[in-house]
Amino acid sequence: MFSQKKITKSVIKIDDAELSYVTLAKNNQGFFVQQHETIELPEGVIVRGEILKADMFLAMLKKIAKNLDNKKIDILLSHEYFLCVDAVIDNSSQGLSVKKRIQGYFKNTKDSQSWHTTHAYEFSLHTINNRENILFKCLPTDIQKSYDQICKQAGLKVASMSSDILAFDHLLMNERVSLIHVGAETTRVVEFKSGMFVSNKKFQVSYNQFVQDIEKNLNVSSEQSRAILDQYGLLRSHKEEKVYTRLLRSISPLVDFLSKKKIKASLLIRVVFDEKPIPGFVDYLAKALRVDTAELDVIYTNKYVFQDILSLHRDESYHYQSLIAQALKSWNINKLNN
Repeated sequence: MFSQKKITKSVIKIDDAELSYVTLAKNNQGFFVQQHETIELPEGVIVRGEILKADMFLAMLKKIAKNLDNKKIDILLSHEYFLCVDAVIDNSSQGLSVKKRIQGYFKNTKDSQSWHTTHAYEFSLHTINNRENILFKCLPTDIQKSYDQICKQAGLKVASMSSDILAFDHLLMNERVSLIHVGAETTRVVEFKSGMFVSNKKFQVSYNQFVQDIEKNLNVSSEQSRAILDQYGLLRSHKEEKVYTRLLRSISPLVDFLSKKKIKASLLIRVVFDEKPIPGFVDYLAKALRVDTAELDVIYTNKYVFQDILSLHRDESYHYQSLIAQALKSWNINKLNN
């Protein structure tokens, strides 16, 4: 018999252009997406993460809040607003609570005081080489307070504020992983070690860059270019050799960067697409770099079981991957705390 939902978790992702949310639910058959929506933000409502038109933004949040059963939410913001600071916690203090150990770290580390006084922070613990490491995820206090206050006015309680790429860390627990996050405008290479964020680098190669490459080389419309990219991507079967060559030229800075990282140490590569997956992209990286390369599809990861009753179309699901990943992470934290 189909069981009732045990819990729901909602995540809201905010940037200058749009506001997206997803509600994840679970019963004894697994997880499923209960609700989702993306709302385009009028120009000037949020600029570089700063809320400039609070009344308009509040009205949008109130509409979303009416649709949520669970008013306790997580918020995802662009990673560029976050400062990530890693530290090794003294093993001799393991008998103390995490809170007291962190207080000891601040007391004994003078250079930590500058960001500690200007940023609000969350943290996560990671065991690396039998040492307990801590990652502080720091958001400027003014940004943190502005989102927290406006959510309260909308009847929402913020449980966590994190970045769109840190949402994936619990799915990347291998020794060393490069997450290739392919977006509409840029691609980011995000380094993780045993699930802990290490570094982040941006590249101009992107879904839209490939579309423009095809558009210019074939003198076709943007719509036709997207259709060609969706069909052929980086597959060698491109009818036009010059298009294939141009796409490889666009991706070459990314490949060169990863090649240098591969020389320094072994790594795994996992690819996440914000738009629909680009055919041949993953296979091309695997062949060019000769390392373990695969797509990281949150819904089809082996770590979680999803039902077939998703409320969103398969193609849409890629746009919500970071939100779904964050909801899954929160689910695990809630489960551990209960």
